[in-house]
Amino acid sequence: MFLPFPCVSQAFETKSSISEKYSVMDEGSTARIGLSVYPLHRTKTLHLVRHAEGVHNEAIRRKDPKQYFDAQLTPLGWKQVENLRNDIEKSGLSKKIQLVVTSPLMRTMETAMGVFGGDCSTIENQNSLPFIAGVKLHEKRRSVSEYQSLFPTIDFSLVESNEDILWKPDIRETKDEILVRGQQFFNWLWSRKEEHIAIVTHFIFLFENLKAFTSNHHCHPLVTTETCARKPEDCMSIRLSSELTQLARGTGCNISSKQTISRWFNNCELRSLIIVDKSFRGSFYSSTTNNSKEVSEKDHLPSQVDEKYAQKGVVAAEMITLSPGLASTIYTNTSSTTTSLPFNYHFAPIKFPTSKISLPKSSSSSSSITLISEPDMDATTVGQSLYPLHRSKTIHLVRHAQGVHNVAGDKDHSNYMSYDYFDAQLTPLGWNQVDNLNKHVQACGLHKKVELVIVSPLLRTMQTAVGVFGGGASADGIDVPPLMVANVGNSDRSAITSLNCPPFLAVELCREHLGVHPCDKRRSISEYRPLFPAIDFSLIENDEDVLWTPDVREKNDHVAERGLQFLNWLWTRKEKEIAIVSHSGFLYHTLSAFGNDCHPTVKSEICTHFANCELRSMVIIDRGSIGSDSSTTNYPGKIPHGLDLPSDVAEKKDDTK
Repeated sequence: MFLPFPCVSQAFETKSSISEKYSVMDEGSTARIGLSVYPLHRTKTLHLVRHAEGVHNEAIRRKDPKQYFDAQLTPLGWKQVENLRNDIEKSGLSKKIQLVVTSPLMRTMETAMGVFGGDCSTIENQNSLPFIAGVKLHEKRRSVSEYQSLFPTIDFSLVESNEDILWKPDIRETKDEILVRGQQFFNWLWSRKEEHIAIVTHFIFLFENLKAFTSNHHCHPLVTTETCARKPEDCMSIRLSSELTQLARGTGCNISSKQTISRWFNNCELRSLIIVDKSFRGSFYSSTTNNSKEVSEKDHLPSQVDEKYAQKGVVAAEMITLSPGLASTIYTNTSSTTTSLPFNYHFAPIKFPTSKISLPKSSSSSSSITLISEPDMDATTVGQSLYPLHRSKTIHLVRHAQGVHNVAGDKDHSNYMSYDYFDAQLTPLGWNQVDNLNKHVQACGLHKKVELVIVSPLLRTMQTAVGVFGGGASADGIDVPPLMVANVGNSDRSAITSLNCPPFLAVELCREHLGVHPCDKRRSISEYRPLFPAIDFSLIENDEDVLWTPDVREKNDHVAERGLQFLNWLWTRKEKEIAIVSHSGFLYHTLSAFGNDCHPTVKSEICTHFANCELRSMVIIDRGSIGSDSSTTNYPGKIPHGLDLPSDVAEKKDDTK
């Protein structure tokens, strides 16, 4: 599907062959190409933890019929807690988590405090964090007033009732009811500003809700099993051994081996996932990394795009879709066209028995709510998706700053054909845009996160890249090669140092439309090297530009194909956070293949035309198991005596004997 090396040897294939190979412009393309792209600010990272071993788990293994009210951890459970705490400190995860949410039972709060307490931030107690309520005493909680004296640093303000009014001695909660509360909980997460959230809860909640997310996953089977096992019986038949722990970490095994690994949560297992808001649910949150377009009086479109095609603002109703097979969705039609709306909790019912849905007391929305049956849903009825965190990368996409060809082309489109603008350099306004974006990158902390800068090998993109992500003016006496020497492109700019910067890599795949327009033709690499000594040009095969032709302009579909080759190639890189400095046409046609599974507003956040020097942060998801990365944060838990089964599953297993 993709080139193993970033060259562009098939840039001018026929349109029909491109469409057959990639189907890049149709509705179903995202499922076939194995990748998804979403705006970074529409995502959160969840670190899901099942509680450590409780006395009830130990009793189940011993087939002890005794009931344990609000079961606490065993000594082995506390050892599991200690091991997980050591693991998250070693991986650095303890420094990233901004909020810990825990189910209000003894064993989950003991686990949460033991693993994340101390140096970690606020721990909140969410009464609707689903655990199975009813019948079994170990799932009945104590009064909040009793817990407050035992866990004084946990915030219980979200638990409305002091006594446990959810648990009933004679009625066991159904699977559908678990999923109702699960959907409520995952929707509630979008009311939180935190981006890294740890959730300490219970086996059945985790398994049933993750299974619902993966029922329409459109992922490679391996990626699905990394999120949740498909069939419980698959888990029962696995012989657990010392080899399973290594397999569960995803190392040293092939696809068929990984697909047989149990994805049930062990006691004290941690699994990191990324949740995506595709429905414009969290609309009042804006990106902390995307920069505003404030320098230029006019957004410069690429050379072959007419002004009439400029993207208009898109504002639409919010839609939520439940997993396939569920009975209804909620449609919330907002009256305002701004993105500063107060947050609405969206309670998505599953086989909901009535036509009324009550919002939380904190909601101040005037939106109307209507139930829509499943057959009425169209392609825009979208909701949330969950993916393994290690199947994601964060990419920060930047279009080059204003070039001299942009100014000339605005005056007269025929100027794009002029060799006066061959390999166009930045204008003084363009450098001003670069300086402003550099300040933004420094202020939001992005400069500390980027591990690699990939740049199209043209003068204007390399000037933009080193100006935005470089180390500032080069100082005398420091023996490191500069990213850019002084006065490149008659810019009157000082040399820019490579000190304390990520590596810079030139890649041909992310160039602008090839052909006809001299502004998009590059110089020889031997010319660039002395101008940009610290940029790595080793992946470019030819010194001269053999891709650009004077009489044939690259088709849009060809650019889209090249973009998909480029995104697939990114999975050969170990870096997880990558900045990419490229061109409007390349970015637009590449990103237009994505977002068909999203609300129109989210789609527009992905693939509208870029302004000069605009930065847009995205998350790219590997749904096709293209990459081979293993998780650095997942922790398999400890299984000393067999499967850590919940009581419901253990009882069903006994009934079959």
